[in-house]
Amino acid sequence: MAMRSQIYEWTNLAPSGTGSTLFRRSTDTSVALASGTTVSVFIGGTGYNITKPAETTATQFVVIEDVACTPDLGTSQTGGLAVGAGTLTSSVTADPADANVLAAQAFTVGVTAGVTTSGSGTGAQGTMTTAGGAGASSVTDISITVAGDGYAVGDTITFAAAFLGAGGPVVVTLTANDIAMIGNGGYTQIRINTTNYFQNPDVTQQDGIPGLASPYPRGVGNILKTFDLYPDIYVLPGQVWDVLYTQGTNSLQANEVQDVVAVFCKYTLYDGPDALIANKLLELGITVNPNNVDWYKRTLIEQQSVATV
Repeated sequence: MAMRSQIYEWTNLAPSGTGSTLFRRSTDTSVALASGTTVSVFIGGTGYNITKPAETTATQFVVIEDVACTPDLGTSQTGGLAVGAGTLTSSVTADPADANVLAAQAFTVGVTAGVTTSGSGTGAQGTMTTAGGAGASSVTDISITVAGDGYAVGDTITFAAAFLGAGGPVVVTLTANDIAMIGNGGYTQIRINTTNYFQNPDVTQQDGIPGLASPYPRGVGNILKTFDLYPDIYVLPGQVWDVLYTQGTNSLQANEVQDVVAVFCKYTLYDGPDALIANKLLELGITVNPNNVDWYKRTLIEQQSVATV
């Protein structure tokens, strides 16, 4: 096909213990990425990558039509608790070690007697295990089975004697790693050869378009899209192009279900004769899009028909 509408989605997911992958798997987990780090979504060695840089041949023309990424909502965002075995164990900040023995004792925050939160989160469910003997047990595991919603960094979950059977309280103080937040994202930038497309008014470098202005997926965190890529970005024959992602406020941790970010890019590839027409439209100052390419083809056919007559 001479014209092909394409999309590319990058995520920081890869098999556990690796940095990148060429194939998506349902078992992939997050790859760590420090705040402020910039990576190529094509060949950056982080998450889902391809085998070589994106470049156009002498007979190709690319029009980049849209870019978006996970928004950076900072540390004030709320969400459900991270689901998994032992997800809250390391966040225990008070444990008098005077509870009774509990074996995966189930609880629902705010519902089960003796289990309360200082914040407004609701619905989280999990289990607690303690060991050490009657009235002398300490916490060995707190796992979450249902995420709930509305929990924030700094909230506490308190387990009192009514739940522990004795002693207490055991206190969990939530950190960013405990909350399945959907907004740990950042910024996306487009680079043609060695030049970044998005720049400051004084032509100095910037990280690019924030996910808060062009969120992916659309509607994530109830954020409205305020940025449209117009005019489109043209990649001429023989040029190398890249999409860069810069991590925002929060660093991403490895093997964390809540630390997954993504970048989306939509573009149209014109090949062969259509690439020649795209270049001609560019020379004429006409926007390159499928409708105008087809219009130019029809014009050529009509002119040829008239000449024949």
